[in-house]
Formats: sequence, structure tokens, C-alpha cells
Amino acid sequence: MLSTSLMSLSLVAAAAAGPDADADANSPLPPPRPTALVQVWGTVYDMDEQPQADPASYGDPEDDTGVKIRRARIGLEGDGDTVRYVVTVGASPAYDALSEDDTDIQLVDAALGFSPGHRLWIDAGVIKPPVGREALMSSSQLALAERAVLSEWLVPGREAGVSVDWSTTGAARFRLRGGAYNGNGGIFGDDNTGELLAARAEVAVGPARTYRTWGPNKGFTIGVGVDGYYDADISTTTASAGGDVMLRVAGLSILAEGRFARLQPVHTDVDVPGVFATTDRWGALGQVSYGLGPVEPAVRVSIFDDDTDSDDAGDVAAIDLGVTGHLLDDHARVGAGYVMRIERGGSRYSNDTIRLWSSLRY
Repeated sequence: MLSTSLMSLSLVAAAAAGPDADADANSPLPPPRPTALVQVWGTVYDMDEQPQADPASYGDPEDDTGVKIRRARIGLEGDGDTVRYVVTVGASPAYDALSEDDTDIQLVDAALGFSPGHRLWIDAGVIKPPVGREALMSSSQLALAERAVLSEWLVPGREAGVSVDWSTTGAARFRLRGGAYNGNGGIFGDDNTGELLAARAEVAVGPARTYRTWGPNKGFTIGVGVDGYYDADISTTTASAGGDVMLRVAGLSILAEGRFARLQPVHTDVDVPGVFATTDRWGALGQVSYGLGPVEPAVRVSIFDDDTDSDDAGDVAAIDLGVTGHLLDDHARVGAGYVMRIERGGSRYSNDTIRLWSSLRY
């Protein structure tokens, strides 16, 4: 299946490039640019409570000592003045032991965008809904190689739908994004009457990028965003809101984010609700990193509560400590870190991890 996907991407690239360079120069389509990402994790130590039946918890993939592919992706993308597109295929294991595990090779991104002008873009396909700064950051730009629990459990994953993206230039750069999506995770059509609506507003002041923590920074930069979404699934509705801020100055990067969600069951005999009573969830994270040349030490504290009315195993926290080395103009990364997991309610058990990671992107 992987070879078929690679062959399909090669045919797309060949068709887009074409045999005639002059004709290609006059084409309204931007030329395709190949992309690739491989991330490898090595678990040096895993503090299991029970080696063969460790209790499952949010944020813990239950990796035993060994090596695994965290992400493997390959694709094509093109960026023009009026047209842009991306097609990416790949595979990755589940985020944690409570997530649905699907390691098949499948579409990751597949979208086509058109700009009518005035810095306005309309994109359709399989894309990320505009929710959560850390969730919207590329996985290749994460300071600690993985996202916090709230970015997985309080933010929708990639969905098929349509997004509108408008931005400005100037000293203060404003950006508004919104969209409508299937809301069921299906990429080849909607199988029910539910839908997901999402919107995000943000402003950035300063010269640095606000969706990465490392890189050239010539002055103080701050980015602030607020967003929300409503997912009217066939058996459960979810209403969520959140806010985040990214601050960068010299080598210092600070990221803070908080989110809240309310889940409500829908009376139906078609599907089982995700919750059986109104359930409130919340999460927060704070991360600090500092670039010392090619080296970036970082620390992140994150909290997640899957039901505010209960003190149980769904109340978790994590402290991630790590350092990443940026090589080959940041196309390659190597790092090591310690993940301290804390059960804030219910039984406490040992499940910390010492991890190595490497990443190569093109």
C-alpha cells in the first residue's frame, strides 16, 4: 500500500512538472514540491506498574523499552498567488493507550485552496480545523517532540470540510479563520447529519513566527489567539472554547494555552453517546524553551481533567523536561527528555518515561 501511495505521488509530480518548461512557466498551478517527515522515538526507560498490564491513562502510549516510528509522511505541496494544494500520506501509532490505534498508511492532508485576492484563501479537503495553537503547530516544530494531552483530547483532529482564511500585514497582523467540516473523522464523505463548525481569531505583533519555538528572532514578538468549535455529532454534542498566547524574545519562547469543553449526550438509538450525562472537561499547558545556538532546552507543564464532577483517573498532569538539538538548518533534530506523569485523582501509579527522539524533514 505504501508503494502504491508513493507511485501515485510520483505520477502527480510528473504530471505537474510536465515535459515542456515553457508551458509549465505559464501554468497557473504552482509547481509541486516534495515533502517528507520521519520521526523516530526510542524509549530508554518506562516506569511500568505492571509490565504486561500497565493501567491505561491519558497521555501515556505505554511504550516499553525499544524503538518505534512516531510519524512517517511523504507528500507534495504547491504554493502560488491564487492556488495552493497539499497531498500527504503517512502513518503513525496512537497518541496514547486510550486513543484509537490505526497504523495503516492513509491520507493525512489532501486540500486545494483558491484565493480571490486581498489575502483571502478558501481551502477544501482534509485539513486541520483552526483550533488550538499547539495543535496547529507542525509536529516537526514541537520543542518536546509531542503535544500535550489537551491538544489531543480537547481539539478536533483533521476533518474533511471547507475553511476560510483571511489575514492582514503590518505592525499588528490580524488573522481570522473559520470553517465547516463533516465532524465524524471521515474523509470520503459524511455518513450522518452532524457537522463541526470552528472559528479562530488571532493577532501577532513582532517579526518572529508564532507557530514555532526555535529559529531566527530579531525582536520581541507576541501572538494571541482565541477560538472555539461546536461539534453536533449524531450521539454527542461538544461545545468548546479556548485561548492561547505565544511570546518570543531573543532565544526565549513561552507558550500558554487553556481550553474548556462541554459534552452532552443526544438521545438516539443509532449510536452510543460518548458520555451519558453533561460532562465538562478542561485542560491547560505552559511551556518555556530557550535557544542556545543549535540547542533548545524546554519544560512543559500540562493538566487535563476529563470530568470536572469526578476526582478519578481522568485527572492527570504531566511535566515534560527535554533538550533538542537542531541540525542541518533545522531539517534534522535529535533530543532526549523525561516525562513525569501525575495522577491528580484516583489511584497513583508509576508510569514515567525517559525518551530519545530524532526527526528528519524535507
